[in-house]
Amino acid sequence: PPPVSPPPPLPSDFPFCNCQKAPNAGPWRVLFLSEWPTSYFGQPGWAVKLRLVNIVGSRTQGGLDKIELHIPGLLENKSWRNSIVDLKVGSRSATPTYENQIPVIKFTRLGLQYADGAAPGGVTLSFIILDRPLETICGGACTYAAFELPGTTGPCPVNSFTAITTEVVAPRPGVRGMRRSVRSVSLAAAHQLVEPVSK
Repeated sequence: PPPVSPPPPLPSDFPFCNCQKAPNAGPWRVLFLSEWPTSYFGQPGWAVKLRLVNIVGSRTQGGLDKIELHIPGLLENKSWRNSIVDLKVGSRSATPTYENQIPVIKFTRLGLQYADGAAPGGVTLSFIILDRPLETICGGACTYAAFELPGTTGPCPVNSFTAITTEVVAPRPGVRGMRRSVRSVSLAAAHQLVEPVSK
């Protein structure tokens, strides 16, 4: 029999597959809400809260199967693997997936319908990341792909958000502690996102 041809190489750009990557290829967006210092069974960490929403006026109304987060240093920094714990999609617990060959963390089997992201407030995605804040492993802005379908095809719009830790200010004697909010997105603002109109 003739020799079997090797599989074609993966695309070199995130999310490293042949899906539809244009930023407006689908309706789903990830909004950064907050990041606070916390602890997890005595280990220092950061509690991250994201919001999954649909943009207004999208030309498509697909669901959301998974989010892939680009972590440029994941393959070199083995300690970053398994650093995301206590992951929740809404009130439902979930488990992230780490890849061995490509630098991504996947939040899979989300099972969200378009109506979930269009509802007031969308859907909360929360987790604790151990040892270092999210902006450190993202390398600054966090780039993500929102996959409408299981697998590596179909719409997977690539966009980004900026994660900034909220600083906890030590209180003065007799004064309650203060939290200096660095970045926050209101629920009303989340649904002001508008799909660009093609000319």
